Amino acid sequence: MKRQELLEKLLKKELEGLRKVCFKYQRRPFLRNKVMIVEGDLRDLNAHGLYEQVDVKDKIRYTHKITIDSRVIDELVNYKYNKWDAYAGINKSYYKQKLRQVIRHELTHGMVAEYYQTFSDILGTNCDASPIFLSMLHFCKGISHHQCTRSFRKSKIFEDIKDIKEFSKLDRYLTELIFKYQDIAEDLKMIKLNDKDIVNNTFAFSPRNAGLEAAHAWTDNIVANVEGRVKELVNQSSCFYIGCNITPDMIKNLIDRKVRYGQFEEQKQGYYLVAEGKAVEVDRIEYYKFKSKIA
Repeated sequence: MKRQELLEKLLKKELEGLRKVCFKYQRRPFLRNKVMIVEGDLRDLNAHGLYEQVDVKDKIRYTHKITIDSRVIDELVNYKYNKWDAYAGINKSYYKQKLRQVIRHELTHGMVAEYYQTFSDILGTNCDASPIFLSMLHFCKGISHHQCTRSFRKSKIFEDIKDIKEFSKLDRYLTELIFKYQDIAEDLKMIKLNDKDIVNNTFAFSPRNAGLEAAHAWTDNIVANVEGRVKELVNQSSCFYIGCNITPDMIKNLIDRKVRYGQFEEQKQGYYLVAEGKAVEVDRIEYYKFKSKIA
């Protein structure tokens, strides 16, 4: 059997298996959009599989593309019996199951994107460290080798979903969870630190980390001469990644601490002078020179 034929055969089996897990008594496919699977070299990404959306027409119409690393296929098609491998329980079936698990993992990325990202205002519901994705992956009996998965198994969300056996119950839980995240994100969209300092926050689910990651902050320092008086404004735009161990009720306290103490992975500063209704970007030295002259 050719390698591409093997991938398509196993893809078909996984799609049907996952359909029975999630929609057993329904006349609907596991994924509504087209799915394509290809072989590729993912060594630079240090990954066994890669999920992408291609041929995107709009938010709900696109093609799911799954790329499987050549090394995973090689392990199966080039397998030769070795008594030491057999002693360790590693045989051709082991490598076949490994390949199927990679496909299942990537299909779960697609399922969460199709089923939940369409109504979620917070991007990244299907990221590897998203609590939505990891909850669905557990339900689908999939696996992940990312470090965040170990942390997720100690989380409150995992305790809530680990024994759920019906898709409808999990779906209800995850839908309500997404709306709770959205409510807190809306509440924290803008924070006024004082009369002149404003923080605008955006949120996404995390690609790797289990905690709340303060990804980056861009701070605009603005000063203007208004009728001989200094008017100063600090406007900060921040982005936070929500990891799989973070429940909605934890976010506000974590945000307050990270914003007030500047605990960001990346920070940038911009300096602007406003004169005659026009803003001009300048360097830090010129900014403070201008500020001191009109102070």
